[in-house]
Amino acid sequence: NESIRGKFPIKWTAPEVLRQSIFTSKSDCWSFGILLWEIYSFGRIPYPRIPIQDVIRHIEQGYRMEPPEHCPLQISHLMSACWELEPTARPSFAEIVNKLKRFIGY
Repeated sequence: NESIRGKFPIKWTAPEVLRQSIFTSKSDCWSFGILLWEIYSFGRIPYPRIPIQDVIRHIEQGYRMEPPEHCPLQISHLMSACWELEPTARPSFAEIVNKLKRFIGY
Protein backbone atom coordinates (compact mmCIF):
# COMPACT_ATOMS: atom_id res chain seq x y z
CA ASN A 1 0.00 0.00 0.00
CA GLU A 2 2.88 2.38 0.66
CA SER A 3 4.06 1.91 -2.93
CA ILE A 4 0.65 3.03 -4.21
CA ARG A 5 0.93 6.29 -2.31
CA GLY A 6 4.02 7.19 -4.30
CA LYS A 7 2.40 6.43 -7.64
CA PHE A 8 -1.08 7.90 -7.38
CA PRO A 9 -2.37 11.44 -7.01
CA ILE A 10 -3.87 10.78 -3.59
CA LYS A 11 -6.18 13.80 -3.51
CA TRP A 12 -7.88 12.68 -6.74
CA THR A 13 -7.95 8.93 -6.09
CA ALA A 14 -10.90 7.01 -4.65
CA PRO A 15 -10.40 5.49 -1.20
CA GLU A 16 -10.89 1.90 -2.42
CA VAL A 17 -8.07 2.38 -4.94
CA LEU A 18 -5.71 3.67 -2.27
CA ARG A 19 -6.65 0.96 0.23
CA GLN A 20 -7.17 -2.10 -1.98
CA SER A 21 -6.10 -1.17 -5.55
CA ILE A 22 -9.68 -1.66 -6.78
CA PHE A 23 -10.13 0.24 -10.05
CA THR A 24 -13.63 0.59 -11.53
CA SER A 25 -15.74 3.18 -13.29
CA LYS A 26 -16.97 4.04 -9.78
CA SER A 27 -13.44 4.98 -8.73
CA ASP A 28 -13.26 7.12 -11.87
CA CYS A 29 -16.52 8.71 -10.74
CA TRP A 30 -14.84 9.75 -7.46
CA SER A 31 -12.03 11.40 -9.43
CA PHE A 32 -14.55 13.12 -11.68
CA GLY A 33 -16.18 14.64 -8.60
CA ILE A 34 -12.78 16.04 -7.59
CA LEU A 35 -12.34 17.41 -11.12
CA LEU A 36 -15.72 19.16 -10.89
CA TRP A 37 -14.62 20.70 -7.59
CA GLU A 38 -11.40 21.92 -9.25
CA ILE A 39 -13.31 23.43 -12.17
CA TYR A 40 -15.78 25.30 -9.97
CA SER A 41 -13.02 26.46 -7.62
CA PHE A 42 -11.08 27.87 -10.60
CA GLY A 43 -8.20 25.42 -10.28
CA ARG A 44 -7.61 25.24 -6.54
CA ILE A 45 -5.84 22.16 -5.23
CA PRO A 46 -8.33 19.75 -3.56
CA TYR A 47 -8.41 19.35 0.21
CA PRO A 48 -6.72 22.64 1.00
CA ARG A 49 -5.29 22.81 4.51
CA ILE A 50 -5.32 18.99 4.93
CA PRO A 51 -1.86 17.40 4.85
CA ILE A 52 -1.64 14.75 2.14
CA GLN A 53 -0.93 12.00 4.66
CA ASP A 54 -4.24 12.79 6.44
CA VAL A 55 -6.56 12.93 3.40
CA ILE A 56 -7.63 9.25 3.40
CA ARG A 57 -8.31 9.20 7.13
CA HIS A 58 -10.45 12.34 6.84
CA ILE A 59 -12.43 10.87 3.93
CA GLU A 60 -13.03 7.56 5.70
CA GLN A 61 -14.26 9.49 8.74
CA GLY A 62 -16.84 11.25 6.56
CA TYR A 63 -15.11 14.51 5.69
CA ARG A 64 -15.97 15.94 2.28
CA MET A 65 -14.88 19.25 0.79
CA GLU A 66 -17.34 22.10 0.87
CA PRO A 67 -18.63 23.13 -2.55
CA PRO A 68 -16.70 26.05 -4.01
CA GLU A 69 -18.18 29.51 -3.59
CA HIS A 70 -20.86 30.23 -6.23
CA CYS A 71 -21.02 26.56 -7.25
CA PRO A 72 -24.53 25.75 -8.53
CA LEU A 73 -26.54 23.53 -6.19
CA GLN A 74 -27.02 20.82 -8.85
CA ILE A 75 -23.25 20.57 -9.35
CA SER A 76 -22.68 20.52 -5.60
CA HIS A 77 -25.12 17.60 -5.28
CA LEU A 78 -23.39 15.79 -8.14
CA MET A 79 -19.99 16.22 -6.46
CA SER A 80 -21.39 14.80 -3.23
CA ALA A 81 -22.86 11.82 -5.07
CA CYS A 82 -19.49 11.15 -6.71
CA TRP A 83 -17.85 11.14 -3.27
CA GLU A 84 -19.97 8.44 -1.65
CA LEU A 85 -17.65 6.20 0.36
CA GLU A 86 -19.47 3.10 -0.93
CA PRO A 87 -18.59 2.84 -4.65
CA THR A 88 -21.91 1.24 -5.63
CA ALA A 89 -23.72 4.32 -4.27
CA ARG A 90 -21.92 6.60 -6.74
CA PRO A 91 -23.63 7.50 -10.02
CA SER A 92 -22.72 5.84 -13.28
CA PHE A 93 -21.22 8.01 -15.99
CA ALA A 94 -24.48 7.69 -17.95
CA GLU A 95 -26.27 9.20 -14.93
CA ILE A 96 -23.62 11.92 -14.64
CA VAL A 97 -24.03 12.82 -18.33
CA ASN A 98 -27.82 13.00 -17.94
CA LYS A 99 -27.53 15.23 -14.87
CA LEU A 100 -25.09 17.55 -16.64
CA LYS A 101 -27.31 17.71 -19.73
CA ARG A 102 -30.30 18.65 -17.57
CA PHE A 103 -28.19 21.25 -15.77
CA ILE A 104 -27.16 22.98 -18.99
CA GLY A 105 -30.60 22.57 -20.52
CA TYR A 106 -29.44 20.28 -23.32
